[in-house]
Amino acid sequence: DKKKKDKKDKKDKKDKKSSKDDKKKDDEPTGAAELEKELQSYKVTKDVEIVWSGVGSDECAFQLLHMGQYLTRSVGNQKDPKERVRFRPDKWQMDLLDIVDDERSA
Repeated sequence: DKKKKDKKDKKDKKDKKSSKDDKKKDDEPTGAAELEKELQSYKVTKDVEIVWSGVGSDECAFQLLHMGQYLTRSVGNQKDPKERVRFRPDKWQMDLLDIVDDERSA
């Protein structure tokens, strides 16, 4: 009698679990369109004020154009001992100047 009751309880638990699983499957989007619709509900639609209103879409170019001379250069620049240029060239620029001075192909 007890074994029959235990089997019945186990069967009831399985039935309840499978009905919960079916319910979860019903709640989940099944098609791409439904998924897209659900994702749209999470999309942020708040308008953001553009701080760089006169800059345009390329903020990096704007900064380089107007602030380039003030940006820190940490690529190994050094004073040109031959004073060929009026700026502190990077190593690659020094190498290029040396190649040009030696009349080699760059």
